Amino acid sequence: LSAVASPTSGQLVGAAATAAGLTGGTGGGGGGGDGMGTHIGTLRMLALCELIDEDSARDEEQFKNVFAPTDVVRVVLSVYLELFASDLEQHLKTLSSDPHAGGGGSIGGGGGGEVFALYFKLRDLSRRHTDMGALFSLSEWFAPFVRRRLAES
Repeated sequence: LSAVASPTSGQLVGAAATAAGLTGGTGGGGGGGDGMGTHIGTLRMLALCELIDEDSARDEEQFKNVFAPTDVVRVVLSVYLELFASDLEQHLKTLSSDPHAGGGGSIGGGGGGEVFALYFKLRDLSRRHTDMGALFSLSEWFAPFVRRRLAES
């Protein structure tokens, strides 16, 4: 979080994608109707979530009580999470309308499992920062994927 002064959400996604080696495809759609663009976008969102989680944990440790009484790490984290949640919500709306994306497959594996890996990562991030209130609308965002997965079973 301390690496970028005042990023836009697009810059955050780009940085996470580069860090994860996910520079191909498109962010939220495309891919010729085969779900590949949305697959890459989901992997980028997962990488960004992991980056935010790791950076916030490191910053909380490194800057603990440095800026007292204001918790600057929490202020910066809340801005990052707001930008991330906005991009994530848009991506999941696009993804839920793609019949080739977010379907079956093992958790963390191919075939849509990355959607559920993203869910679990977001859930863990939300649990870690319960003092910040409800960070994400997980049940609302992921309901279409759960319904699709149950219908396929």
